[in-house]
Amino acid sequence: MSSIWVFQEGRGVLPRAVFRSREAGDRWVVENDLRGVLTEYPLGTGVYDWLLESGRLNIKRDEQKMPGYIARFSSAHQDHYHYDDPED
Repeated sequence: MSSIWVFQEGRGVLPRAVFRSREAGDRWVVENDLRGVLTEYPLGTGVYDWLLESGRLNIKRDEQKMPGYIARFSSAHQDHYHYDDPED
């Protein structure tokens, strides 16, 4: 699977940066002393479809097939790294 790494800070909805590798994203986050989450996303497909195709998403209710649900969908199955304040 081809993927990218997206950094989002805690309060924002929009991505703040996109990287070709986790290492590049990690380096940028650390160098800038940022707080947020670096998450891996598959290229060429949505997270919802990616998990359906892999068998890791089990649809149990009709509302889980609705556009609003799919648009807001995220998953703990995605590799992700939290960058928090060490004093938190």
